[in-house]
Amino acid sequence: MKTLRKLSFAILFASLLVMDSCLPLDEVVPDRIPALTSGTWVFSEITNGDDFHKDFYSVLFDGQRVTFSDDGTYSQNLAIYNLTGNWTFNADQTILHYDVGTSEAQDREILTLTNSEFHFRVNFTGTIVDVRFTH
Repeated sequence: MKTLRKLSFAILFASLLVMDSCLPLDEVVPDRIPALTSGTWVFSEITNGDDFHKDFYSVLFDGQRVTFSDDGTYSQNLAIYNLTGNWTFNADQTILHYDVGTSEAQDREILTLTNSEFHFRVNFTGTIVDVRFTH
């Protein structure tokens, strides 16, 4: 009887090990800082919304250039003025925080970030806008 019980525990333990090894691994997000800081990003296009919103936000973003630095600062060139401030990622680097702790604080949900494309989603007072920058 003791042998049967030990055998049962051994089989149970072995099956738990096998099941655990079959579970999906947590997705690891690569470090996105090198891609974000790889050069100056230039506005490319608005990728969602109806024609009115695409046109409206395309005019707002037209000509924008932004550069992110390794030290957590950024500079953004707009049509009529320039901005500077600070930036940081959330823990899993899926949200880019602009100007944390200021009245200008904003978040960008990252859709794609590579060395050549920075595609993000932003909420402008209830309007969701997907914006693509390239370099």
